[in-house]
Order: sequence, then structure tokens, then C-alpha cells
Amino acid sequence: MTSKDNRPEDATPSMEVTGSPQADKLQMDPAQKEQTLRWLAEEVLRRKAITIPENLESMTSEEKRRLLHELGVHQIELEMQNEELRRAQSALDAERARYFDLYDLAPVGYCTISESGLILEANLTAATLLGVSRSELMRRPLTRFILKEDQNIYYLHSKQLVETGRPQTCELRMMRQDGTSFWAHLDATAVQDTDGTPVSRIVLTDVPERERVANALKSSFSLLSAALESTADGLLIVNSEGKVTTYNQKFAEMWKIPGDVIASRDDDVLLEYVLTQLADPGQFLAKVREMYALPEQSSFDQLEFIDGRVFERYSQPQHIENIIIGRVWSFRDITERKLAAEALQQAMDDIKILRGLLPICASCKCIRDAEGAWTQMEVYIRDHSEAKFSHGICPECVQKLYPEYQKKVDEELRKMKEDNNDKQR
Repeated sequence: MTSKDNRPEDATPSMEVTGSPQADKLQMDPAQKEQTLRWLAEEVLRRKAITIPENLESMTSEEKRRLLHELGVHQIELEMQNEELRRAQSALDAERARYFDLYDLAPVGYCTISESGLILEANLTAATLLGVSRSELMRRPLTRFILKEDQNIYYLHSKQLVETGRPQTCELRMMRQDGTSFWAHLDATAVQDTDGTPVSRIVLTDVPERERVANALKSSFSLLSAALESTADGLLIVNSEGKVTTYNQKFAEMWKIPGDVIASRDDDVLLEYVLTQLADPGQFLAKVREMYALPEQSSFDQLEFIDGRVFERYSQPQHIENIIIGRVWSFRDITERKLAAEALQQAMDDIKILRGLLPICASCKCIRDAEGAWTQMEVYIRDHSEAKFSHGICPECVQKLYPEYQKKVDEELRKMKEDNNDKQR
């Protein structure tokens, strides 16, 4: 026990440890937990000793009983607080382990980038991808690890992130510490750090060559699909096994093919359906078989339909490098163009007949047509041009055929001439 003379005069009994510097130290330094708890217990006992008389024998039994009860209660309080600290420490250790698993051992790299482009934080995966220790990444520019030829990709990526505030993605080539390069996929998000400073969080993923090629093929296929659907021609692509690999909607519309038929992707089923629409299905089928028998050949012909439509058909082999893997069929509806061409040709033919050398009778003036028939001139001209006729009689024929009416005609003509002169005045 500490003597009363050595006790500070302002010391007062207190058992509070939560929030004290000692308790904070207990949480921050678990290795010294037992030593710290003992020190706290001795401190409590020292403070409590202030109220203990120097001569315990002079204390009554009731005073001793209360003293022992008070010490026992405080001891239990310390034990409960110690247990609570143990649980808190265990939970903290578990959170640290979970954070390590989720962040440091994640299958992708995580980086926090400052406004100036410096790496503020990175996980072990990012350091491993770049071939350096994590400490070597800190405060270094991310562009240090981006291939020089792809710097502009990252610049535009960062610029769009800042300007739009929306997540951005890109693929570029990065360089490891040993000089080797690899393709990486970057997902960036603009956030604020704990102090409110704008930063960006980047998820860094190594893109294997096979996956990169697959992404490139997916992009190419998307462009091809857009091109197929935007063309005015109906397109059908059939592989070497007779299965439809690709077609556009225009093809289905031109041939009026139901969805269930074209969904079968069987070329024989499609052939059976389209043959019923053609004026000459035998010729159509013969050309198809010829092209499949000669896979390296190309062809061009015209198809006439029962309903009067006319299609152009063009076919050529489909290659991958030098290997033929199928055949492309292209169809174009030229019905309107065909009709317009025929009308134009007919008009040109009419003009040629009228301008050409026409056999004409020297007596009756009839014209002989292409079939050898003799036709009156006005009938021939009417049938071969847009001209129409109205009948009358010229003055010479009047004098020749009707001399008795000549004087009357001359008189009428003179009056008409005078009337015209009067009107002109």
C-alpha cells in the first residue's frame, strides 16, 4: 500500500479506462497487453489506497467488507474490458486478413493515381504485373510503365475521365521493369480521396494474347454485321457443309422467307422454299450445284420470278487466307431498273425505225414493215411513234380533184388573208 503522505492531494478514486491513453495504448500495442493491464490494476489500487487508513486494524468489519467489494468489482470490470479488447483485436486481425485477401491478393491490379499521374497506392498484383516491388511503384508516374507508342491512348483515356467524370476503359501495351511488354485492360473511375483530393482508381488486367485476339474478332464481327445490314443487297453465306453461317435481313425480305425456315440454317431447306418462286427453278438449281461442284469459281446471272420480279445473282467463294471455307451469295432486285431499261430500249428502237431507211411504195405510199407487210404511211407512223393524225386536203388536191370548188376556196382564202391583215393593224 502507498502511504497517505506520499499520495497526491488531488488524487481521486477512478476506474475509467475506456478512451484513456492507457486504453488507446492497449489497442495499439497488443503485445504488451498483459503488462499494461497489470499496470492499470496497480494504478487503480494505488488510487483506491488513498481511502484506506494506515492501520487496517482500526477499520471496522463493514469498512473492510465494502473495500473488498469495491476492489472485486473493479477487478471484474478490468477483466471485462480486457476481454472486449481481445475481441476487438481479433476482429481487427480478421479485417486485416480479409483486406489483404481482397486487395493485395486480388487477381487484378489496383492502383490509385493522383491528378498529376503519380501512383499513390498499389496492390501486390499490380506490382507483380509490372515486375517491381510495391515500394518502387509509390510516387512514380504510371506512364513510366506504358509503352511509348501507346502513350496517346492513355492520355485520351485520362482526359475523357476528367472531362466526363464517367468510368473509362481502354486497352494498351504496358512495359515491365525487365523491358518486356504485355497487353493490359484499364478500367478507371474518378473518385475523391479521404481528404477530398480528386484521384482515379484504376483496375489493371493482363489481357492474354488469345483474349485480345478474341476481342478484336468480336469488334470485327460487329462491324461486319453492321455492314451486312446496311447494304441494299440480300446476302447469304453458306459454309462448306451446306449450313448457313450468316445472312442479313434484306435477304429474308427479298425472298419472303419465314423466320422458322431461315432459322433452320439449312441450305437445302432454303433452296426448296425459294424454287417455288422462280420462273425457271431448274436453271437456278443447276447453277447452285455447279458452284458447289466448282468451289473456286465465281458466277453472275439474272433470275426471273413468277410474279415478274427480276434479281441479279452474284456468287463467289469465301476465303480465310488461301483456304476456301464457304460461298457468298449476293442478290439484288433490279425489277424497276429492268423495266426502265426495256422502256428506254423500246423508245430507242422506235426512234431507229423512223430514222432508218423505210421501204415505201412509189404509187400508194404504203410502207413495208419488218415482217414484210405493207401498211399505210399514217398507220405505220402512228404505230411506231407518238404522232397522231388529223385529215384535211391541200389546195393542189382540191384543184385537181374538185375544180368546181376552186373558186370558192380561193375566195375563202382571200377573205381569211384580209381578215388577218386587219387584225394585225
